[in-house]
Parts: sequence; C-alpha cells; structure tokens
Amino acid sequence: MERAGEGLSRDDILDAVWGRHFIGDLKIVDVNIRRIRQKIENEPSDPRFIETLWGYGYRWKRSDGQ
Repeated sequence: MERAGEGLSRDDILDAVWGRHFIGDLKIVDVNIRRIRQKIENEPSDPRFIETLWGYGYRWKRSDGQ
C-alpha cells in the first residue's frame, strides 16, 4: 500500500515476504494473493484493490481509479 500504483513482480513479493533464500514454488505468491483478495474484496473474481499485471506480478490500485 505504501507503493500504490507501482507494480511489483512475483519475485519482489517473494523476496520481501519469504526472503531471498526461499526454496519453493513461485506460485505461493499467487495463492496468497488469492487468499488476501477473498478477505478484502467484495467480489474476489473482479478485484478492486489488488490488480494482476499479467506475466509480471501485482499492484495495489490507487484510490483515484488508476
């Protein structure tokens, strides 16, 4: 949320949350984003807050609609 509107790669998120030396599947990021969406979104399948950047990662949408 501190970097609203800025895209973060899956690798960036993985490093920030689990550390550089995490050994496992990169899909753990996608699984946890889905879980977060289920908790904060009214319609998780049509998210308003966490936007997917296909082939890259995710970003927190700015409140001004961007």
